[in-house]
Amino acid sequence: MTMTLNVLIVVIIFSIISFAQSDKQITKIKENYYALKELQPDLEKKSIIEMGYSTGGAEFTFFINDFNQVLIVEAEFLGEIGKSNHEYYYKNDSLFFLLIIDEYYNSPVSSLSMTDEELKEDGMEMLDYSKSSVSENRYYFAKGQLIKWLDNNNKSVQDTTREFKKLSKDHFGFSKELLSKYQHKEND
Repeated sequence: MTMTLNVLIVVIIFSIISFAQSDKQITKIKENYYALKELQPDLEKKSIIEMGYSTGGAEFTFFINDFNQVLIVEAEFLGEIGKSNHEYYYKNDSLFFLLIIDEYYNSPVSSLSMTDEELKEDGMEMLDYSKSSVSENRYYFAKGQLIKWLDNNNKSVQDTTREFKKLSKDHFGFSKELLSKYQHKEND
């Protein structure tokens, strides 16, 4: 009984320490985010437009400091039924924060070229951007790992889920691909 109680106390203490440390990391990430947002208007901008990332292509806008370091990347992916805006924030060439805002259209963009009869026949309505739905997800990174994910409802997603682990790897990997894309463009 005493052994079980001791183990429980140790687990609780480590959980509290871990939570406090994570909370400090999130606070620091937010401070870095706000500092970059304030600096953003003064940064140099360079853009790349590419097809192949989505149906309508993608535009990557790199915000660079005086030392040619990428500090922010805004990526816009255009599709037939919506668009996705990603904002990547870097410190020392490492992703520390990612904001993803997805907009889902009420109807495909192609509906704009359809007649009322064709729309009715296909059971669709004309695209109306004011009827779009939007979702927002925030991802906090430290040392190359996703440490916190706030979903569209501003709820923390458990870090033990398969999706959390997959997105940690995928988002961090793509953030490195973006830096590489910029360096490649600069060397052309």
